[in-house]
Amino acid sequence: MGTTFLRGGLDSFTAVNTGISNKLGIGLGVYQLAVNLVIFIFILWLDRKQIGIGTILNMVLVGFEIQWFTTIYHQLFGYRTTFLIVAADTLIGLILFTLGASLYMAPDLGAVPYDAIAPIITQRTKLSYRTARITQDVLFMVAAVMLLSHIDKRTYHTIYNALQTTETMRNNMSEYSTSDLRSQLKIVRHNMANSKEMYDSFVEQERLLQDELNKRIAKAKNK
Repeated sequence: MGTTFLRGGLDSFTAVNTGISNKLGIGLGVYQLAVNLVIFIFILWLDRKQIGIGTILNMVLVGFEIQWFTTIYHQLFGYRTTFLIVAADTLIGLILFTLGASLYMAPDLGAVPYDAIAPIITQRTKLSYRTARITQDVLFMVAAVMLLSHIDKRTYHTIYNALQTTETMRNNMSEYSTSDLRSQLKIVRHNMANSKEMYDSFVEQERLLQDELNKRIAKAKNK
């Protein structure tokens, strides 16, 4: 729940997972579980003392919980992002996030797979925990920035390439064989299905924004 409120400023690990899951077109819960399983295998091999019930619960549930709480958040509060909302979300998110972390860290119920990386590095190298953890978080933060910015660039290139493909197809239609036409038709229909899902999402966003605007206009007229 804390991470949901902090989605305007995620921790570096969740930010990387969000970027990659968006790029691959799969849910954050599924992708984060897969990544945690990979890290979990290395923890089993390098330092299984780090593992506890908190490790398992965090590894399996957190990604799906973020998706679930995000849906509830948008249903309750919509998509508004004013300064006051961001400030309130940050404050609430930090309190919930640190409370949630302390509930399993204080009684030593096991480390989150991501959090176990720095202690293992400290044990096996001469680096201090502070240096190892800061380096780890900075590297993941850089990766998150690169991934999330790449998504924006990819959206632009997707639209540009679609326009270019349409123009090329229009100019060369007569040169396509019947087999080429069938192959291209399959590709276009597949792209249409993917685009429809994206379009439906934008339509829902537009509806939510318009409904909120209509409510405010009606409220202003009543005054």
